[in-house]
Amino acid sequence: MIGIKNKLDFAKEKTFFISGLGIEVMGEDIGKASYSSALQAQEEGSSEGWRLPNGDECFALWSLKQQGTGNIKDYYYWTSVPHFKIGTAYMFKMDKPFLGTRSKQDYYFIRLVRNV
Repeated sequence: MIGIKNKLDFAKEKTFFISGLGIEVMGEDIGKASYSSALQAQEEGSSEGWRLPNGDECFALWSLKQQGTGNIKDYYYWTSVPHFKIGTAYMFKMDKPFLGTRSKQDYYFIRLVRNV
């Protein structure tokens, strides 16, 4: 992903909190990219605690989207949920809450969170 540092900086400008889960959420998507780029974004943000959301956090983001907040798109987002089948990773579908696997080569949105 080209310019990932700039995209991370932009996404961190406006954040919001989900107090029930104790997480801070980037206010913008980093972009739409493959799973390897999602891992690269996570690595770049890890020094400040940023990471891909887990399944429960994705459901919380979906709930916020239903309320019209969080600037979450009706599309797929990469997650941190581990998957061991070669070539696939877990994603979360935001238009209808669904956690499933897709090819790591597919392009989905990246939104990072961190514990507070």
